[in-house]
Amino acid sequence: MAKNDVKTKATEVSVANFIAAVPDARRREEAAVIDAIHRRVTGLEPKM
Repeated sequence: MAKNDVKTKATEVSVANFIAAVPDARRREEAAVIDAIHRRVTGLEPKM
């Protein structure tokens, strides 16, 4: 691997579907809050 290659890459997986699949209700709620904060602060759609 070249020195500057990025190891993680964005995918087309839906963030909403990922959050909905979190088994623990409290963590699911917290993830939704963090998602909303990210969207509000950055003005961008989150990516997996």
